[in-house]
Amino acid sequence: MAADDDVSALVRRINRYLRDNPLACDSAEGIARWWLGADAPVDEAIVKRALGQLQASGVVEVLIAADGRVRYRRAQPGAPPGCAVKH
Repeated sequence: MAADDDVSALVRRINRYLRDNPLACDSAEGIARWWLGADAPVDEAIVKRALGQLQASGVVEVLIAADGRVRYRRAQPGAPPGCAVKH
């Protein structure tokens, strides 16, 4: 149950970060390290679970770069929930 609580807490933190920084875009590792981990390290696996929930609900979208790197950003208006954009 603690893991679910950790995921829920990160969902709220990521939502808040995106509300304050609507143009932010980063990998799960970058989100764990720079967006959330400034005060204390954040487990990247839990960040990925939180991002999965946010993607499924249409809050974030995935960008897949030509080199295969995956980044996350605030979903663009009109984007269907769970979409992945290839760049």
